[in-house]
Amino acid sequence: MKIFNHFFLIVFCFSCLVNLQAQKTPLTHAVYDQWQSVQTRNLSNDGAWVVYTINPQEGDGEMVIQSTDGRYKKSVPRGYMQDISEDSKYVVFKIKAPYQVTRQARIKKKRPDDMPRDSIGFMELGKDSIFKSARVKTFKMPEKGINWFAYHMEKPMADTAGRKDTSASRARRPVPAVDSLQKIIDSLNNRINTEAKKKKGVDGDPQLSGPDAEDDPPAGGPGAVPEGTDLILFNTATKKRTLFPYITEYYFDKNGKSLILSRYPPKKDSLARPSVLW
Repeated sequence: MKIFNHFFLIVFCFSCLVNLQAQKTPLTHAVYDQWQSVQTRNLSNDGAWVVYTINPQEGDGEMVIQSTDGRYKKSVPRGYMQDISEDSKYVVFKIKAPYQVTRQARIKKKRPDDMPRDSIGFMELGKDSIFKSARVKTFKMPEKGINWFAYHMEKPMADTAGRKDTSASRARRPVPAVDSLQKIIDSLNNRINTEAKKKKGVDGDPQLSGPDAEDDPPAGGPGAVPEGTDLILFNTATKKRTLFPYITEYYFDKNGKSLILSRYPPKKDSLARPSVLW
């Protein structure tokens, strides 16, 4: 009887091994593409929130916002490059274009300006609503300051760049009073510079009697600067947005009390000149 039991046990174990071997999925490239990894982890300063991304080898990933006590968890498809505010209240992040959309655009060899672009997302931690804005190049938050972040827009799509600025679109576009004041300042500076050139030209200075090449480098030349795009300054407390056009670079100071902007308008705007705004 014991011999029979041992024989039955051996046959049973062998059959289990055969079944396990039959169920084992072969390792192929399709399997590798499904493997996921946790990346870019952020912990809030108060230790109450953790934000991390989960990405497959190929395809769309997700960003996960989770409270450390386990009471809250939210997934944002394709979210990445997140940053938590200094006061541990908000998270700002970028959102990738869908993987298949980007892949098809590359297959069709679309122009760089027509390729799918990232968006930006903003959330109050613990809430479900997400503020989003499309076609965003970069965003920045002050290292120590609160209540502010800024995001820099891509160039408008080719089919919308030439549209007229209708009254409806102007109503939706938050143009601040500071921009109107800057245009007046630019116009006055332009007149002052013109008068100064004329005066010095009469005195026989050949370099200032003609066009000033230092102010306006030739388009496409070694000193050419690309035309700036819209920058939005966002107040997290009031949700107010302030627009600054034609911006090429921007920097917060460490405490978020100042914002420095490099502004380069198009050649066709004769009243606006390259400038640095504080």
